[in-house]
Amino acid sequence: MQGCSKDELLSSYGHVRYTGAFASGGCEWIIEVPAGRYEPRNLPVDFQIDGLNVYVTYRVVQATANCPNAQNYQGLIHLNRIK
Repeated sequence: MQGCSKDELLSSYGHVRYTGAFASGGCEWIIEVPAGRYEPRNLPVDFQIDGLNVYVTYRVVQATANCPNAQNYQGLIHLNRIK
């Protein structure tokens, strides 16, 4: 979380990726942006499409992801907007 506070809103183009089920060590759905790979806590079902290009406005709510291989991700985010 280089230089961003927990309450700071960030915006970026990115991609939705499916990384596999939690049971097999994946993080399920992630958002990949230039700043890294994040686990979204509120990704709408309509956007759960692997490889989907998106524009997101988000806030980092936790410095680590909740998935089994959390070290591969920059943290947990709350999506304020996705399109």
